[in-house]
Amino acid sequence: MATASTIDFTLAKTKHLVWKTKLRSFLDGKESLSEAQVVSHTDCDLGKWLHFEGIRTYGTIPEMRELEKTHIELHAVVKKVVQLKKQGDIAQAEAELKKVEFISQRIIALLNTYRCEVNTPEDLGICNRHHRCLEGWGS
Repeated sequence: MATASTIDFTLAKTKHLVWKTKLRSFLDGKESLSEAQVVSHTDCDLGKWLHFEGIRTYGTIPEMRELEKTHIELHAVVKKVVQLKKQGDIAQAEAELKKVEFISQRIIALLNTYRCEVNTPEDLGICNRHHRCLEGWGS
């Protein structure tokens, strides 16, 4: 049976939230980001796991393919936010940031579903308790 132990879901969520905070700080002028830091969906921690283990090992789980597509979409939107900010179009950058929030929620939901699909003993309790794998993780 597959295990989810190869990805730390709490750490994945935390790192994802840190990136969202970093992006918000960038738009507020408190932090700098370059396109190089956000371009590659295979260079971030989630991307590395997805492309070097997740898809290869769990590619038969439909949510994994959807997670891959959603993760690519996230990076494209984040890149656009950075470009717009650097062009001085703050209003449009803010509009794109709202898309990041929606995509981010989808990524968390897909990770929850994946976590439930692989059915590790500690995860079964979470999935059974919530009866819905798309909700409840981190709430």
